[in-house]
Amino acid sequence: MWMLLLSLALAGKWDGKNADVVAERVIAAPATALYDYLMDLDRYHVLYSQDCIGTWEKGNQSAGFGATATARYDMGAMHRKLPIVLQKGSPGVYVDYYHPGNKGFTTRWAMTEIEGGTRVVVNTAMNAPPWPLTAYYFQSVLPEWVACQTEALETLAEKVKG
Repeated sequence: MWMLLLSLALAGKWDGKNADVVAERVIAAPATALYDYLMDLDRYHVLYSQDCIGTWEKGNQSAGFGATATARYDMGAMHRKLPIVLQKGSPGVYVDYYHPGNKGFTTRWAMTEIEGGTRVVVNTAMNAPPWPLTAYYFQSVLPEWVACQTEALETLAEKVKG
């Protein structure tokens, strides 16, 4: 009985908490160079370690709008294999990677030039899974995913130098 009460008490703990995966960094490179790099899925996928993207399958087109691939994201016990479409963007402003389907999502790489480089914010808009998976998402999956996005930003900074 006490387990049921504890479970019910914790069920609402995560209500209203932002489930988006967000990481940011200032990179010492112009926004247009970052945009150009991110417009090529062959280059994009090397930003992530195999701990984050376990498998990567190239599509028929690898660069520009409409480029496709399939990736298996591995964060904690979450293993989600999804198609990727380089959907839209604006030179030096943002690039959107869309993962279609009922478990899909969009990751936006937004760029703002500032003194000394470009502020890059990676935002994957997510909805938290339903209870009882909510706690696991916020305690395990989300922090690991943020670490993957942070690592991708660090690698991008190494690959594209101003």
